[in-house]
Amino acid sequence: MGMLEIVGGFLLIAVCAVIIVAVTAQESKSGLGTISGESTGTFFDKNRGKTKEAMLVRASTVSGVALAVITLVVVIVSTH
Repeated sequence: MGMLEIVGGFLLIAVCAVIIVAVTAQESKSGLGTISGESTGTFFDKNRGKTKEAMLVRASTVSGVALAVITLVVVIVSTH
């Protein structure tokens, strides 16, 4: 097992942890809030949530792409 495979393994674990945190921190998008009678909040609360949600969605997307690329690199290196 080469050094690049070991470093790739650690990177995979780190990226997986980032994905797990980013996905679990996102709010549910079930749309049942208005049906159940939840308050919609103020304009600033809505925009703050969207900004946080946008950041979390972007983090999970970038982490997913990074996971795929790192996995491909580790597989290609380990087969040669």
